[in-house]
Amino acid sequence: MIERFLHFVVNLRRVPRILIVLFFSGIAVAAVFPLIDHIYLRFFFTTDSTIAPSLVSVTIGGLMYIVGWFLYVGTIGTTPSARNAILWYFVIGSVLTILVFGMLIYGVFDLNIPVDTA
Repeated sequence: MIERFLHFVVNLRRVPRILIVLFFSGIAVAAVFPLIDHIYLRFFFTTDSTIAPSLVSVTIGGLMYIVGWFLYVGTIGTTPSARNAILWYFVIGSVLTILVFGMLIYGVFDLNIPVDTA
């Protein structure tokens, strides 16, 4: 069953593979930014460094994108081989997707969570 899944996702056309990698990198950013914002506001907040949490979140999303690109998209004209690293990429991306939807349901993204900055 796992082999069938791997062969299915590997044999997708290039554009859907790129969209999947883009989706998982966006989900990675959505999963980490509430935690990074909370840590930043609680321990490191200064008016001069307000861009810092965004840079950290985007860096994590960019790393997820680069890993996905090399593992799953590949270069033009190549088809990636069905290997376990792609399966792990999909497992991590799926877990992050479930986590983000859970955080949406729980209300983490409405920014009404009390933060003690004192």
